[in-house]
Amino acid sequence: GMQLLRRVRRRVVHVDELLDLLQAQPQPLAAQGQLQPRAVAMRIDAVAAAARRVLHELSAPILVNGLKLTVGASIGIAMCPEDGRDAADLLQRGDAAMLRAKEDRGAYKFFDSSIDEELKSKAALETELRAAIPNGDIVPYFQPVVRLDTGELSGFEVLARWPHQEHGMIPPASFIPVAEDAGLVDAMFWALLAQACRKALDAPGDFSLAVNISPSQVRDQWFPEKVLRTLRESGFPAHRLEVEVTESAMIGDIQRAKSSLMSLKNQGVRVALDDFGTGYSSLFLLRALPIDKLKIDRSFVATLTAERENATIVRALVGLGNALGLHVTAEGVEDNETADALRVMGCEFAQGYLFGPAVESPVYVQGQLRASA
Repeated sequence: GMQLLRRVRRRVVHVDELLDLLQAQPQPLAAQGQLQPRAVAMRIDAVAAAARRVLHELSAPILVNGLKLTVGASIGIAMCPEDGRDAADLLQRGDAAMLRAKEDRGAYKFFDSSIDEELKSKAALETELRAAIPNGDIVPYFQPVVRLDTGELSGFEVLARWPHQEHGMIPPASFIPVAEDAGLVDAMFWALLAQACRKALDAPGDFSLAVNISPSQVRDQWFPEKVLRTLRESGFPAHRLEVEVTESAMIGDIQRAKSSLMSLKNQGVRVALDDFGTGYSSLFLLRALPIDKLKIDRSFVATLTAERENATIVRALVGLGNALGLHVTAEGVEDNETADALRVMGCEFAQGYLFGPAVESPVYVQGQLRASA
């Protein structure tokens, strides 16, 4: 890693020299100490040229220990004094411009008014979110998971929803990234888990609840105890809880993840490997971690009946899970044709719009499934 960073540094050192030269040049001023328009344009052109140079220098493969590595960059640019004079403000705005540049991959973007509006909107949403979490305004919705062989309800995946008094239902794609950036995911998780457990106890049946856990949680040595404490306080049985963790969440500290998940499993909590097939080391994780279930990512399931390659991949994943004695759930099932194909392959469970959207009460879902049976 450090060797790669040193090689990258060597490639962009000439760009640093270009920027130093630009900074050292005298800038003609207009009234009130503002730069003349022509000078502003020249500075922008020079910085854009430097950004293009960086992208060009990094576009060629880098040789490290005999391996050819391909790297890329996304560049965000904030100009002083046009975009601010304070270093912290400029860094924040440059970072916001970089996030916009990442949408196009391998691009550079200058900070502008549209990005400024996004920042203000994000800041306002974060302020409301900080109050909404402890107030219980972020609520659990329940997406049904069914047995493919019988059509019976097996359990639910718990999803976060925000029914806002003024703006209506705010989609998770809008507030989850804000929660992640603001460090609020952990607080939101515990609030949702407690609510979901209480709601689940009000519904008849012995169905399971599945919750997604973050990379930081799976590496937290106190996470298992926090989960068990929440279960004790709510009265929800440990054997009915399932934690879902993605492959990428465990890269970097497999042993700590294994210890945390094993502590939960020893108390009866089940472990599912989410988005299976999209990560970096699936087979290794199946051997190293105490996994009970595989969840096949919707990106494979969505085109299962239309693309032969995806059908082959799904069949192989289902077969692997079955051979290892693991339960297998397919995500994103939206039509009967896909459900039938999965059933023939031996897939045990499925979830998706075919079986109903996520709703605020598990009782409502149970009633729907009985009515359609």
